[in-house]
Amino acid sequence: MARRLLWTGAHVKPFRGLKSAALAALVTCAPTVLAAPGPDAGATPETSPAGLLFGQKCVACHTIGEGNKIGPDLLGVNERREPAWLKKWLTSPTAMLDGKDPTALELLQQFNNVRMAEQNLTPEQIDGLIAFLVACTEKDGCTPVTGPKLAIDATPDEIAAGREYFLGTRRFSAGGPACAGCHDVRGEQLLGGGSLGGDLTFAWARLHDKAMAEAILASPVEKQAYAGRAPTDDETFAVRGYLASLSRDGTRPARTRDLLDLGVLGACAIIGALAIGWRARSNGTGGGQG
Repeated sequence: MARRLLWTGAHVKPFRGLKSAALAALVTCAPTVLAAPGPDAGATPETSPAGLLFGQKCVACHTIGEGNKIGPDLLGVNERREPAWLKKWLTSPTAMLDGKDPTALELLQQFNNVRMAEQNLTPEQIDGLIAFLVACTEKDGCTPVTGPKLAIDATPDEIAAGREYFLGTRRFSAGGPACAGCHDVRGEQLLGGGSLGGDLTFAWARLHDKAMAEAILASPVEKQAYAGRAPTDDETFAVRGYLASLSRDGTRPARTRDLLDLGVLGACAIIGALAIGWRARSNGTGGGQG
């Protein structure tokens, strides 16, 4: 979720209680927030609806008191940003970045130019998440409840295997084709991979785990290509882990060479070779006549 919600910084403990209380009051007193899934009296912050939502959408990129990940540690986020800014950011980080919000642009630069994905949160969910972050700041950190292992937490061995599956240097156990037949990623192949499915360098940053898991093998072309020979869950997880690792680096991929590019390069090479051969032949003929 909030891939780069806020940067980290020292917590200003003398003002924590006052500012957090004011923010919590602002959030919880709004009429539209009465049904917001924030912390309630019968639950810890982590097990509240907002805490569970955070565990589903945000933990791939953020911690609350355990240091930076792909995005910043969010402990004390409510002390570093105003409620209006937080609500606007959670509503649409893309709109704020495209609108040249100075804080958003500074965060983008600080965290490797990887944009926060759109989360499509409701106003109630946003208010609940802010209240959750306030509660976690008050208790000096939270360890959100998470589900299955996330691709961003893949081990180096899993990432390496995913790269090999993607490029085809390691075959899928059922014999399905390599991803690079239809897709490209940043800097892996001299002439680029396939262009049918587009560049996947930032696919994980756009989709995250759940949507990417659902997208893999979902298109009609993929269903046909992998019919009866689909990769195993471990193999697709390795590929997702590899793609997630690419999203740690915000460097844009070079433009993939398409068939027209290759045709022009090939024609130039042929013309150059013919010109060199013709010149050598002419020089040789001239020397014989002399």
